[in-house]
Parts: sequence; structure tokens; C-alpha cells
Amino acid sequence: MAGNASPETVKKVLFTALDALRDYLSDIVIVGGWVPQIYAWKDESPAIAVHSNDVDAAVAAKLPLRGEQGVAAAMKAAGFSVETSDSGFALAAFGKKKKPTTLILYRKGKVAVPFEFITPLFGSGEDSSTLIQSGLVVPALRYTDILLAHTETVSLEGETLEGKRSRSKFKVPTLPAFVLTKGLVFAERTSVDKKGKDLAYIYEILMKPQWRKRVIEGIAETAAKHPAPWYRKFKHNLEEAFATENSSGPIWTALQYPGRDAAEMGREAFQVFRAFLTELK
Repeated sequence: MAGNASPETVKKVLFTALDALRDYLSDIVIVGGWVPQIYAWKDESPAIAVHSNDVDAAVAAKLPLRGEQGVAAAMKAAGFSVETSDSGFALAAFGKKKKPTTLILYRKGKVAVPFEFITPLFGSGEDSSTLIQSGLVVPALRYTDILLAHTETVSLEGETLEGKRSRSKFKVPTLPAFVLTKGLVFAERTSVDKKGKDLAYIYEILMKPQWRKRVIEGIAETAAKHPAPWYRKFKHNLEEAFATENSSGPIWTALQYPGRDAAEMGREAFQVFRAFLTELK
């Protein structure tokens, strides 16, 4: 559905949503594939090569009303459609059919860009969905609490869909939290493309020395604030995926770089992840 949206359009969707949700920016954490790109903008470093076709935001299980409008009404007022999906992107990505969730979309012609909310899943249950505010039912997913618990605030200016320049101050996960979560989630996905994107986002972060240093120095401390099996699972997932140059990890990662020679890209990804794994505590 969102595959035909250009990165520039999705970027404008992000800044339009941030502008519309100003009253809620203290509650929301922008997550998903735009996180590395947001850090690149913040650091004024080269752009990230792999882009997401949607915008994702994490929020706590109960979201109070801020100001006069709820989230769904604020997004409608900004020109988004608010619909009901039979599963939502996040649950569909794991291959599990769940009860309906709220789907917020920017539509123009054949272009559709989802703005997706997720919330943490606690306990031993399967991924589900939760009413977090009137008119807003969102997927509840394992590991989302990592993204909410470890954040950094950024202030960035961007262009909205209407061409307005807008500066927003909002939260994103720390780089260690983002990498930890992606390393846990990719192994549970059913889509090879989504697995590859998760790994490509980690690869892009590890390719920037200053970001890699932050991840290596902070990931064990971040993981220590969550169930101990999660960090073991994170390392196991990557060890298994990057056991050899011909393992699934290098192949899935290389698929995200169609302009590169697949064998060369896979070899480089293997070397980057193996070096990273040897430095983990």
C-alpha cells in the first residue's frame, strides 16, 4: 500500500503529523525506520540509504486527552484519513491476524502513507491491540517498552505536506535501544523484506563510527533494564543470522541495496556484524 510513496513524501508526512500532534509530542516516541535518518539530520551527517515507507510512533497504553482534540481528531484535521484495519501493519508483519486496529493514512491519488501507532505488550500473552484513547486502537507489541524507556529529544525543522516550514521538538529512541529492539524483532517477522530492513537499519548505524561507539557503550546497560533473556536473545539472533557469509543475515541485508553487487554487499554486512558481535559485553 505504501510502497509507491517517495522518501520525500514520507518525510513530509512525518513533519505534518508532528505539527498536528504538538500537544502529544511529550507522550509519543517516533520509532521505526526513520529513526536513523532523524539522527542523520540531527548530526548533519550523510543521509541513510534505506528508507521506510511509513511513519511509526510508540505510545504508552493509556494516552490522556491533551488540549481540545484527541489524536484521531487531530490527524483528521491535518488531512489524514482515519480508518479501521483488520490487523494493522505491525501485526500483519508478524503473520498473525488480530482484532481491528485504527489505521491513519495520508492519501493522494494512488499514494498512501500510513502513520502507525504501537504500544507495549506486557505479560506472557501474544501480540494484541489496545484502546489507548477514544477512537484509537493500536497494536500492542513485545519490546515496544524498550523504545519508550530510552529516548533522546531532538528539535528539527522540516516541510509539511502543505509546504509550511515547521520546527518540532520530539522524542526518538536512543541508538542502543533502537538497535536492541531491531535485533529482537527481525527474527520474529515473516516477511524477508522486513527482516532485511531491520538488519539494514542496524547496519547503517554501525557504519557510522560515532553511532557505533554509542551503541557498543550503551547497549548492555540499556538491556539490563529489561528481562535478562532479551539481551541473550538479541545476541543469539544476530549470531545465528550472521554465522557465515552465506547465512540469512547477509543475504537479507544485501537485498535492501539493489544498486550494490549482492555478494559484495553481503560480505560487507557479514564483516560489520561479526565485528560488532565480538565487541558486545
